[in-house]
Amino acid sequence: MGHLILTRHGQSVWNGENRFTGWANVELTDQGREEAKKAGLILRYSGLPDPGAVFVSPLKRAKKTCAILLEYLKFRRCCEAGGALL
Repeated sequence: MGHLILTRHGQSVWNGENRFTGWANVELTDQGREEAKKAGLILRYSGLPDPGAVFVSPLKRAKKTCAILLEYLKFRRCCEAGGALL
């Protein structure tokens, strides 16, 4: 049986200001980058196998979260989604 792992982007600038982000393409905060790092480490040591594919939103907060998460997960393959390729 396979696994489906869903993650959400780390805190964005607008999240930090309690503003609705929607499709606005805003950056991560320092806290958001730290959240992505922690998620990557949790997944790395969870005992789950490496993912077969990674899909990400074209928004920069999602792509940056994914890049950080994968850096700490030590996973180097990415798949395209929404026209964005890491």
